[in-house]
Amino acid sequence: MPQMVIPDYAPQVVWLVITFVALYFAMAKFALPKIAHVLEERRKRIDANLERAGALKAEAEAAGRAYEETLAKARDAAHEALRQATQELSQEATKRTAAFDQSLGERTKAAETRIQEAREKAYGEIREIAIEVAEAATAKLIGGTVPKERIVQAIDSTREKKT
Repeated sequence: MPQMVIPDYAPQVVWLVITFVALYFAMAKFALPKIAHVLEERRKRIDANLERAGALKAEAEAAGRAYEETLAKARDAAHEALRQATQELSQEATKRTAAFDQSLGERTKAAETRIQEAREKAYGEIREIAIEVAEAATAKLIGGTVPKERIVQAIDSTREKKT
């Protein structure tokens, strides 16, 4: 192998240094500036994307807060509307209950009046029948007549005891 030949060793080192220096200058002049430019552009793009992401994040957080506030306001408004509707319905139910109670009281009084009138009418009819029956019964039992005023007085006193 020619690399192992010791007398040729010094010229190989010289050529090695020349090649490395030429390669170094070529890289420094052409390749490395392009790579540095690409890296710089990439860094700028990443920074811009991070700034935009931060702005979008802040905007999204603001929108989220606005959404939560709007939702809370809507929830409060719904609760207030429900409370107000419940209160109105309760008042309406109270009014209707009072009106129904009043109507029921009036109907009850009217029914009691009708019952009392019917009772008085029935008593009047029964009283007349009782007087006739008492006259007939006393006539058959004792063979004579009792004065009508005495029979009426006895029937009326019986009614007064029951009421």
